[in-house]
Amino acid sequence: AIPSRRGDVPEELNNRITVDSFLRYMSFKLRNKTKTGVCDRTEEGSQEYVGELIPSGKVYQQKKDRKEVKRVGKRKRYMIRVEFAVPPPPQCVVEDLQDELFEALFEVAGSSGDPEIFELKVFDVLPAVCVYFRGLLLDTRRLLQQQQWDEDLRALCGDVSIAYAFENAANGCFRVRIKPRNEDNMGHCFLLRKTLSSVWRTATCAGLPIVKLEFYCHIRVACNMQQQQHIEKAHRLGTLHPIAKPYFCQLYSEDQTKVMDEQDKKDAEERERKAAEAERQKKLAAEATKAQQEQLAAEQQLKEQVIKKCQDMDGKLEKDEDIAYIFQLPHQPETMAAALGFCTEFGKGGMANLQRLAELGVVEYLCKAMTQHKQEDVALAGCSLTALFTTVTTKVQVTSDIDDVRKAIMKMGGAAPLVDALRDYLGSQVLVLAALTAIGGMASMEARTSLAQKGAIPQVFAAMEKYPDDKEVAASGIYSLRGLAQRASPEEQAKMLEVSTNFIPTNADEPVLLGRCYGLLGRLATLMDDAKKKIQSPGVLNGVDAAMKKHQDPVLKSGAVALLAALPDGDAFSGLVERGIVGTLAGVLQKFDPKEGQQLVLNACSILERLKDTEAVQKARADLEVPLKGALSAYGDAVKEKVEAVMAIFK
Repeated sequence: AIPSRRGDVPEELNNRITVDSFLRYMSFKLRNKTKTGVCDRTEEGSQEYVGELIPSGKVYQQKKDRKEVKRVGKRKRYMIRVEFAVPPPPQCVVEDLQDELFEALFEVAGSSGDPEIFELKVFDVLPAVCVYFRGLLLDTRRLLQQQQWDEDLRALCGDVSIAYAFENAANGCFRVRIKPRNEDNMGHCFLLRKTLSSVWRTATCAGLPIVKLEFYCHIRVACNMQQQQHIEKAHRLGTLHPIAKPYFCQLYSEDQTKVMDEQDKKDAEERERKAAEAERQKKLAAEATKAQQEQLAAEQQLKEQVIKKCQDMDGKLEKDEDIAYIFQLPHQPETMAAALGFCTEFGKGGMANLQRLAELGVVEYLCKAMTQHKQEDVALAGCSLTALFTTVTTKVQVTSDIDDVRKAIMKMGGAAPLVDALRDYLGSQVLVLAALTAIGGMASMEARTSLAQKGAIPQVFAAMEKYPDDKEVAASGIYSLRGLAQRASPEEQAKMLEVSTNFIPTNADEPVLLGRCYGLLGRLATLMDDAKKKIQSPGVLNGVDAAMKKHQDPVLKSGAVALLAALPDGDAFSGLVERGIVGTLAGVLQKFDPKEGQQLVLNACSILERLKDTEAVQKARADLEVPLKGALSAYGDAVKEKVEAVMAIFK
């Protein structure tokens, strides 16, 4: 209650209310328009008025209203909002304090046995945070800075969407009551408390520092007028609750029996609606689960049919439509492994089969499977098929703008997964061999850059060290290193030179491995001086000459010709004529493996062009013209320039 102002009494003394004058002030309250204030108890037991926070509604406005209130006062419903401070989390549990406070309110309000007194009913709980500032609530400077206050308060609360209101407070302060817009989400409430607790000591709003930060929760209960008076009296006497601060407000101005019944009816209808919605959602979820199970069962059956189809075809493709059928489940690794395995078996039948697969779109299926699935069976089938595709050197219309199979694999991202497969399954000797062969084929073109960036060179060395006694792994590893040598560091190139020179003396009876080593030496000779000096040594040249006479393997002949083509001008190169290199090249060009032929033709033409002034080349015209024309017919534009340059020698 606020006493009347007297000009001859200081404000501080006028605002003090003692217990002795309590009845006088209560009488004053009943005779005048009431306001709600907050009183704090002092150490001496007296009470001190500390400021009005929220004004109550006008209970007595006119005489006729007063009579009406007296007549139906016991049945008239009011909403009482009780505010209580909450210590910072996690020491305080809001729900526990709510129950404790409601029990205290119920004990104070009166016995539920009295038919004229309604029982208290919990309405809701509203969390809030109060930020205190020094100053007056109605200060014109605050009103002029409303926009600045809005920006600063929202910045203070971070990511939480808030609503706020200004209120009076004690000791020359005003406060801002802040609450999340979504009050039902307690997570937002605790996030707001956590955010403000960490920044309030250093933050300012509109230039004013924060004096104090308090956490509050409101509990609102429904009561009648008599209960309101009991609760207000208990609070003023300090017997309500140690931390509760009640504010009283009249919510309705009519008989609430009908209103509360309507509200209860609405609540019941809302509960029924929610229950019906929950039941509908449950039914929809059950139907979705059933449909998903049926779909999975159908897909499982189709998967089994696709795998069986791949097995029944037995490496033979009778209809082009079968390719689309076996690749219709790209998200299933088992079916993709089976489909790629069939394509591998079919591709082993010859170059025509590989070209047919490329034209039917198998290259795209291959690249997507290698990228999406990392299972061992998919990696093995994918690496094996990629190794076969790299041998296709003729033009094939893979897509509308790509007519080279290896280039298509590179463009569709099929090169990098080869390195992943080699790294992930280093313990599988079969997969390592397939991956090394595929990397070697892809590294012979622009894909060497992406392979080197992916870490292919260290992985190739690791595979060769893992299987030091396996000649096939060694040959495939050297084959890969030959293609990657241009993108290797000087240290890696030196290691390649060491590996290849160590293999040559001990593998004279292994033509494939020997040919791969010669090919790597020839490539390194174009990149580093040490390799160039190495291939000019008589020991290496004598070994190449002996190996070409001893073995007829196309891989060895291709590697040996590549080494000889890398010889610099000088005694070593000119001595090739005495070693009968022209006749050897004529024999090599007459019969060569299509997989190795293109590079062999280019290297052979390079040697012949450099020896064009020698008598041996002129005499070998009859032996060279026919195989050179055959090579031009087989490889077309890829060898056209070199072949025509050699043919021009004979004119």
